[in-house]
Amino acid sequence: MAKSPKPSNRGGKDPTADLYKLKTRAVDDLVTADESNSPKVSRAEMARYGGRSKSRIPSWLKVAFIKWWFPGAVFFFIGNGIPHLRENGENLIVILGIVLGMVTDLLTDNMIRFIAPTDGEYDQFLMFAKKRYITFVLNILYALVLCFAVLVGCYTAATWLFPGLPPEPITFGLFYMACDMLLLGVKYLIQKTIRGSKNKNVQEG
Repeated sequence: MAKSPKPSNRGGKDPTADLYKLKTRAVDDLVTADESNSPKVSRAEMARYGGRSKSRIPSWLKVAFIKWWFPGAVFFFIGNGIPHLRENGENLIVILGIVLGMVTDLLTDNMIRFIAPTDGEYDQFLMFAKKRYITFVLNILYALVLCFAVLVGCYTAATWLFPGLPPEPITFGLFYMACDMLLLGVKYLIQKTIRGSKNKNVQEG
């Protein structure tokens, strides 16, 4: 039986050397890959090919639950846990506002950012979307406004329909979330009006 001719190796060069160099170069590129030498891929694109299944729960419903649960829980521990605070409405508003402002800045807003499919997608549900040191103080001031609106405004109006309705965690959380969403809507309309006027001035100029 005739033997198959062996591949020529002129000059003593290994024909697999180039292939080996390509493989080692690919491994080196993979090991040394970072943000500076890698193509940019959006989180939306990564989520498109990711293994996680899309949630069927609407985004607004998830955010509404978070915005209802935390205020209700805070009221449960403070409003119900410290009964003598109910005797002085001003003290109740101040303490609830301070605690809820801290909870909003440290827990509520961060959880909403965490469940967002992409960075900034749920910023429309945050009164102060950009995370800064000053937002801690702003969230406390904003929570004081909401607590005043709920305890003085919402419950006063609710007693016209339901006489003797006392502040309690479930209704407090609902009123707090409703006032928050209302003010967020006002903020959105103001921003939309400002952007529209700017675009109109640019087009006229």
